[in-house]
Amino acid sequence: MEPIVGVFTLTVLVAIVLVTRVVIRQRDERDAASRLRVGESGVVAGAEPIALDAAGRRAVLLLHGFADTPQALGYLAQHLHAVGWTVRAPLLPGHGRTLRAFAASRADEWVQCARDEFAALRASHDDAMSRVGLDVGTPVLRVSAPDLPQLDFFGPVVTPAPKGEAAGRLWDGTLLVAGTPGFYELKRTRDASPSFD
Repeated sequence: MEPIVGVFTLTVLVAIVLVTRVVIRQRDERDAASRLRVGESGVVAGAEPIALDAAGRRAVLLLHGFADTPQALGYLAQHLHAVGWTVRAPLLPGHGRTLRAFAASRADEWVQCARDEFAALRASHDDAMSRVGLDVGTPVLRVSAPDLPQLDFFGPVVTPAPKGEAAGRLWDGTLLVAGTPGFYELKRTRDASPSFD
């Protein structure tokens, strides 16, 4: 009789532990859901990937940490972008979503996401630089308009930048020169510091 009571007691204790774990998990999920607004895409508001484009050849891929989101890298991303870097900070699978989605995600998915993002970033920069060559700096521009051929070129670099009608004349002249068949380069050494007025 005693072994049956012992087995019964053990079964009841195991059931209590399992039910308690389920109740705690459901409570945690409800608590997280009440604090974090999940958008239509399934991503918590504010946890979106960061994509900041800049002209030029420099690009960086930033990866957030375990159980984090790209916003942990927001200040660094903004700083790098401000000094001329293209920045990508993807949201790794399972992160920035529900607790259930996070628990279901795996390290191999995170690694593959990082590899895919790196490949896409590299391809986009390789494409841009192949159009103008590696011997130029920034800014690299692409212009597409119905009445013009597609133009890819470096520049113009002007300091201080003209305003109003003068900016329009500069742009029109830039398109005229860059669109001339056989035109490749017009360059002069800058003798003034950049002015952002």
